[in-house]
Amino acid sequence: MRALYAAIAAAARWLAYGGLACLGVAGLVTLADIVLRALTRAVNPFTADPIGLAVPGVVDLVQLFVMGAAFAAMPFAFLSDGQVTVNLLADRLPPRGRAAMKSAAALLSAGFMGLVVWTAWGRAAQVLSYGDTSSTIEIPMIWYWTPLIGGCAASVAAALAIAAVEELRAAGVEAPPPLDPATGRPELGAPEESVP
Repeated sequence: MRALYAAIAAAARWLAYGGLACLGVAGLVTLADIVLRALTRAVNPFTADPIGLAVPGVVDLVQLFVMGAAFAAMPFAFLSDGQVTVNLLADRLPPRGRAAMKSAAALLSAGFMGLVVWTAWGRAAQVLSYGDTSSTIEIPMIWYWTPLIGGCAASVAAALAIAAVEELRAAGVEAPPPLDPATGRPELGAPEESVP
């Protein structure tokens, strides 16, 4: 179980790095567009033939890369317990009760993300069959669905891994520790909650 959890954690970490790269590319494309438009405004008063410099399809490109960033980071957010939570009851439960509640929440999350994958898959197939493209530079719209489906499918795996680990904790069995959000690796040296 520890090896499987570590493999899922490593995959989630690398997906998050990919998401970070996508976010960086989106920022660079936006910055390049701003610089080119500023250069156009600065040069045009002094030229006989106005120029129009800009990154073609900047909106299409930035939307694609931001979608890639968001959905690639989701599995890591699951494994590092990075979602916003409201703990009105869970903090008052004993360790096994908290583990059981976390397991149930992870199973619900996996079910919801699975439903998203299933629904998106049908819509993506429809988009692919129509041959839809983006409005400006004609990026195939299936490219926009790919990060959504891939990120949500990876989130299902992450949520199921969490559910399994928390179920082990609820049963009083030693389980792999959660991911350290700073390093993205399992907290192997961290003291685990004692489960009576």
